[in-house]
Amino acid sequence: MKKKLLSCVIVLSLALSMISTNAFVVDTRALSRADVIENVVDGLKKDVEKFHRTHTRDKSGNRMIINEDYKAPKKSKSGSRFPSKYIAPYTSIKDQNTFSSCWMFGELSSLESNLMLRDGYGSGMASEDPIDLSEAQGVYVQYNRETVDGTLNGEICSDSDNDVEQFISGYYGFQDGGWPLDASMALTANKGAALESENPYISQSSGTRTADSRTMATKAAASYRTNHFDIETAEQLPEVFAVVASSRREYNPDTRDIWKDKLCQRGALSANYMQDNGDKYHHGWGLDETKYKKFPNYWMFDANARGKFGTNHVITIVGYDDDYSKYNFMEPYTDQSYDETVGELVYIKIDEANEPKVEFDENGHLVSIDTSATEQEGYAPFIVPLENGAWIIKNSYGKQNGDKKVYYDGIMYMSYCEQTLSEVISSEVLEELDQIKNGEKTFDTTLSHSSLQGDYVTSGFNKGDKAAEVYSIDSDKDFELGQIGYWTGKANTTTKVEVYDNLANASNPESGTLVYSSSEITDAYEGYHTIKLNDEVTLTHGTNASVIVTQINGNNSALMIEADYATPSNADYFFNCNEGDTFYYTRGEWFTREEIDEKARQTELTIANSTVKLFGNAKEVEPPKYKITVDGVEEYVEVGDQYTFPATSNNGYANADYTTLYAPGQVITPEGDITVESIKDIDFEMEAGASVDLRGNDGLRFCADVTYEDDDFLNSDNVELGTLLTPEDTYIDFLDEKLDLDTAEQYGDNFIAKVVNSGWRYGNVGSFAAGIIHLKEYNWRRSFVAKAYMKINYSDGSEKVLYTDLSDSRSITQVVENLRDMGYPGLSDDQIAMLQKYLQ
Repeated sequence: MKKKLLSCVIVLSLALSMISTNAFVVDTRALSRADVIENVVDGLKKDVEKFHRTHTRDKSGNRMIINEDYKAPKKSKSGSRFPSKYIAPYTSIKDQNTFSSCWMFGELSSLESNLMLRDGYGSGMASEDPIDLSEAQGVYVQYNRETVDGTLNGEICSDSDNDVEQFISGYYGFQDGGWPLDASMALTANKGAALESENPYISQSSGTRTADSRTMATKAAASYRTNHFDIETAEQLPEVFAVVASSRREYNPDTRDIWKDKLCQRGALSANYMQDNGDKYHHGWGLDETKYKKFPNYWMFDANARGKFGTNHVITIVGYDDDYSKYNFMEPYTDQSYDETVGELVYIKIDEANEPKVEFDENGHLVSIDTSATEQEGYAPFIVPLENGAWIIKNSYGKQNGDKKVYYDGIMYMSYCEQTLSEVISSEVLEELDQIKNGEKTFDTTLSHSSLQGDYVTSGFNKGDKAAEVYSIDSDKDFELGQIGYWTGKANTTTKVEVYDNLANASNPESGTLVYSSSEITDAYEGYHTIKLNDEVTLTHGTNASVIVTQINGNNSALMIEADYATPSNADYFFNCNEGDTFYYTRGEWFTREEIDEKARQTELTIANSTVKLFGNAKEVEPPKYKITVDGVEEYVEVGDQYTFPATSNNGYANADYTTLYAPGQVITPEGDITVESIKDIDFEMEAGASVDLRGNDGLRFCADVTYEDDDFLNSDNVELGTLLTPEDTYIDFLDEKLDLDTAEQYGDNFIAKVVNSGWRYGNVGSFAAGIIHLKEYNWRRSFVAKAYMKINYSDGSEKVLYTDLSDSRSITQVVENLRDMGYPGLSDDQIAMLQKYLQ
């Protein structure tokens, strides 16, 4: 049995040895900082190239976003709670006219709706706009950096939150177009949320475009950081028809419930679509709308067939109607191609004028129609969406623009089967309507080094890596942190944010005190998100603070970082960065943005800031004060001011260990908190009589007693005890019965002996003696007097002296005579013999 067991143990150990040696490979090569930076830059290059590959524009400027990593969202379980029709409150139809500013009109219209919904406005267009936001201001700040003098010609500021999109068409960016998230970037950077009354949008004509754009730009430059509200959320919702490749869409009808949910919760949504201006069928032309149609309608039934995967216009989705008849979108079929994934061929009964016999009610719901699935006499072919239902669209053309019926009154219906409707943004404002009207912002200060969304970075960093922004807090004001904003570039990204105060080293974002740490927050949608702080967090004035963000998606880093091509001809964005603002953490080390950017520029890339930012209120700091506590009573003195101690204590005041004493009425300039107690009354007296030196030194000694409640006071270096001794005849005839430290200093040692106490008699604190020795024989019968003193030394150099009463008058002979009369009590024969010489 034993041998068998031993054999098993040997085999097992050999097996373990083989596993540990061969099955695992350990990389012991340590990467240098240069190696790490190169890896980061290589990854960034992949991410930037992917961004430009999937965010493209065709020759006509149409924008296409390809979601190569698209995953259909989970089916909504809450669809049944939505009404079959809903229209959010919205403001009046605006007119963008000939400029390409639809992106700002669409997003601001969405925000106006959000404010109205929360303020209790009913559905539909308000009779009078309760709020009107400035599109002109928003467009300008997204495309132009701030100038030093507030004009169009001033020097560009160095502030790093002036990052902007590149514009190439002139007109200060008003003609370059954009997208709803572009608008959110400007608004979240604390530099574009102005009112229409502050910078009105000019409805320009073709001949005044240059002058009109300059007028709007000049006003925007002069009030670049006008900001009446902050964005709380700007989420990009999943798409019903997602472009997953350059020529392929994926259809997810369940996504409509997500759009409806956000409409009902937050108000109108901004969105893109392909506005096809050159094809009448897509706008319902060729049909007599007075006979069967009430509203302008839009449905591009052949988007895929014609390769329409891009978008070129931004509108606002203000509502939906599940029962809006699909026949409102029917188009006469004349052998044109259409997408069978969203449309079908239907034969509809026609009248003598070859018009379809169809009847709708005032809401566009179907009342009657006669259809056939196959061709037959009396029926004509039409292309019809596969589903009923429509989105109610607010456009940014307030009047009929020529003969384009789609713009009539600025409202149209768009089929649920419209494939080009994409990049749907749901936004909400932090402030309430009344706050904006009354100029009452929730947060008055934004700390941000970034104004852009940033690139979704996965390849350059590892899971768990971090980005940090370091901020210098105002030297005179604390910063009360209330909200943290950040961007995510993909759905279901998990974000964690930490804030450090009072950094010991501005180059190490973690060298301060951790004052806030969020939980791990997983956001269902990409876009801009905020965290509200429930507890008060204050960043200290005159110090450096940092905000650190960690973002992951699945097993990858998911940091949002401003990164793009370095050459203006290729880049979409212009970045401004200050040295020491931004840091990135990977492989256990912090790297400065400058280190990484220097390497990135060698590969025609640039890396800028991370996109996390802080919102809060600057708080006036009360001048620093010191607390002065006297006998338990507290008083506060501003730093630099003087304080006068009360005159109520006769002996002054002392701190706990008596290292510092203050005189009554003493004036000081405190350099810190002070706590003192009054120096109480002191019992101080001379002992009766005197004594003779028994060592044969011919000396006469007087003793004193002092009593205080704390022995430490008597032992303090600030308390001096001593005794003054002088012959009685000198005291009376020469000193005029004055015996004190002044007379001792005046007349010197020849007249007054000053003996400073250097130790307690018999070790008993409070009892001390002083004497005169080596008296000449002619002084043995001469009487002496003594007086003890206590000198209290205060911190200002002043002092107070306490004196005992004058001692009894005594000579050596008199003391010995008294001992003789008492029988020399307790003395030895030798001592008695020694004393008797003073009696001869």
